[in-house]
Amino acid sequence: REEHDFYLEYAKAHAVRQWQDIPDLPVELTTFSMSDYLKAAIARAEYERDEDGLIVASVSGTVGFYSQGGSYEEARTNLLDAIEGAVMTALQTGGEIPSIPGVEIKTEVVEAESA
Repeated sequence: REEHDFYLEYAKAHAVRQWQDIPDLPVELTTFSMSDYLKAAIARAEYERDEDGLIVASVSGTVGFYSQGGSYEEARTNLLDAIEGAVMTALQTGGEIPSIPGVEIKTEVVEAESA
């Protein structure tokens, strides 16, 4: 947190508009195939009908990977949207992407070149 605040204050003090313009800013890169991730997650999906007759879809072992729909196909489509949205939110906020067996998620810190 302290490092984040340091770079934020630097950016404000020097009117930096793009993160690439901050010297020596370490950048965390996460690489994986979203397509492979979605396929692997949906292959682990479980479906059940709730008391109201809706189909509830979820991916066991993950948090936030659930949805519902009036049919299995609608529940599956909504689940794909929920998974993609959760992954994108994690990437944007620096959160952890849930691991899915068969999908390699690599995260590494890359030191930016000094300006």
